[in-house]
Amino acid sequence: MVLKQNKKFALVSLVLAVILMCVIFYLSNQPAEDSTQLSDSVLSKIEFLGISVSELFIRKTAHVCEYILLAFLLSNTFYNFSVKHWYLFSPFIASLYACSDEIHQLFIPGRSGEVLDVIIDTSGAILGVLIYLSLLKIIKSVRRRKNVRNSSV
Repeated sequence: MVLKQNKKFALVSLVLAVILMCVIFYLSNQPAEDSTQLSDSVLSKIEFLGISVSELFIRKTAHVCEYILLAFLLSNTFYNFSVKHWYLFSPFIASLYACSDEIHQLFIPGRSGEVLDVIIDTSGAILGVLIYLSLLKIIKSVRRRKNVRNSSV
């Protein structure tokens, strides 16, 4: 079976999205003590650079970044597989995963499931789709300009 280049690109994005989901699951599976140690480690590295931020800021920023990337990868997967309404489907899947992640944390010692985290994660997912849409628009614009230049030569 020979896949077109964009289908191969979509498969790579899908594999990366699944890997990211596994990383999110792994991080959520850590007991509260381990999770706090990880946050403190990141915090100490940032403070070393002379920047002062709170642990809460680090945690919520991590949530947003994880879900920006997840929705971006899902968008690339669905777009390149020509899934209709991919721009709705991608944040929906990411949001469902955020819900399942928070439910999962209810069963981890010292952790809790937070509705606010689902809202933050979903916001990150929406931002990831908007970034993907913006990049698509830029790429299409560059290609149009290139085609216009090539056709006028």
